[in-house]
Amino acid sequence: GMTKDNFYILGPGDKFYLRLSEVSASNVPLLDKTVTIDSDGIASLPRLRRVKIGGLTISELTKLLNKEYSKYIKDADISIIIERYRPLKVYIDGEVKSPGLHILLEQSIKGTIDPNPMPSFTVFDALKIAGGVSLKADLSSVEVTRKNSISNGGGRIKTKIDLISTLDLKDTTQNINLRDEDTIFVPLNNDFESLGFSKI
Repeated sequence: GMTKDNFYILGPGDKFYLRLSEVSASNVPLLDKTVTIDSDGIASLPRLRRVKIGGLTISELTKLLNKEYSKYIKDADISIIIERYRPLKVYIDGEVKSPGLHILLEQSIKGTIDPNPMPSFTVFDALKIAGGVSLKADLSSVEVTRKNSISNGGGRIKTKIDLISTLDLKDTTQNINLRDEDTIFVPLNNDFESLGFSKI
């Protein structure tokens, strides 16, 4: 179904479980394997050898593997379940206390239903991790750029978000969830001097 996984872009360090069954056969999987994506975004798969997986969503990968495995197996039916998500690497720049690359790691809590949560961090969380914003920050137009999935044309896409409305709790949709390799830029507020402050 359309879960949050459909939008998740696979990358180095992700570990997933690959199950391949033949639709017609008795329900014994032909292939049962745990796969880890290497630092080049490549994984070694039975029969197909080295496959470039980094950059694909799970549904894109499922389609690709169904196509590739159907050369060997009639009615190949792949299922992919992520076993371990990689940490998110987010680059934060501009009016924050500690700009640079920050690694956001979701700690799984023993005994919870989902021992392997997808890392879910918002822009706010990231700004907190970067030590908070300076007094001169313009929170009304924070820029987030991210990798676009290959089926949507690849490259990077950009959005501007207004975190002031989030602070007022008027509009929490602006406080978006981050993805691996997102960059956040907090611009300088150009009205800073007109507020009666002067540059130090």
